[in-house]
Amino acid sequence: LDTSEPQKMVAYLREKDGRNVLVILNLSPGPVDGSLMYEGTQKLKNYFDQTELSAQNGIVKLQLKPWEYRVYVE
Repeated sequence: LDTSEPQKMVAYLREKDGRNVLVILNLSPGPVDGSLMYEGTQKLKNYFDQTELSAQNGIVKLQLKPWEYRVYVE
């Protein structure tokens, strides 16, 4: 997926059995304040801590700490 910070933030989507998994990675030694286009459901749940992330008009905005990654499921 395209991100607003392609040199630092990478995102990809995988689908299995009708469920989407969105993975977002900060591949830099500094924090990233970025966004990405996401056309899936409006609410995503963090696989590890169950916090929610919402897409507003198909855009997901988030901040990642250095080397942080997140995994979201629909």
